[in-house]
Order: sequence, then structure tokens, then C-alpha cells
Amino acid sequence: MAAIGDVERFSSPEKLVSYFGLNPRVRQSGDKPAYHGRITKQGRAHARSMLVEATWVISGVPGPLRAFFMRIRDKRVSTLPRSRLRASWRSSSGTC
Repeated sequence: MAAIGDVERFSSPEKLVSYFGLNPRVRQSGDKPAYHGRITKQGRAHARSMLVEATWVISGVPGPLRAFFMRIRDKRVSTLPRSRLRASWRSSSGTC
């Protein structure tokens, strides 16, 4: 959380996720549906890699985060760090 600094400077959890570059790329043209691709990887690369490594560690420890990981394991691995950042923002900003 040291990489974030003051969490109050982010107005929403999506802004925090974007700061780390864990948000998916979105491609859309005209009225066609949006295509969500891989993560953008814009932002703090070292902090992003630390979050992903922490996700791998959490995935092996029994508990609620492992249960969440098991539910989403077929999706991309960036989903869990993204959800952890959103939860951190909510708990730090007082909007649980």
C-alpha cells in the first residue's frame, strides 16, 4: 500500500485500478459492442508485479480469498489483484 500513498486522491476504485495498470483495454467502434482485451500495463509496473505475486501466494492459502480465486481461476489472473485494490480503496475511504 506504500505505492498508493494517500488513497483519498483516487475518487473511485476504478481510478486506483487504472493507476496500477490492471484495467482491461477496451476497443469499441461505433455501435458495435465493446471488446475487453488484456490489461493495459500502464502505471506502476513494480507495484503491479508485486500484487500479482501476492495473488499467487494467496491462491494457495485456505480462506475466503482462495475460494474467490478458485471461482475465477479460468479467467485472467489480473482479476484478483484488481478486486483486492477495489476492496482496499473501499476500506481506506470508509465506503464499505
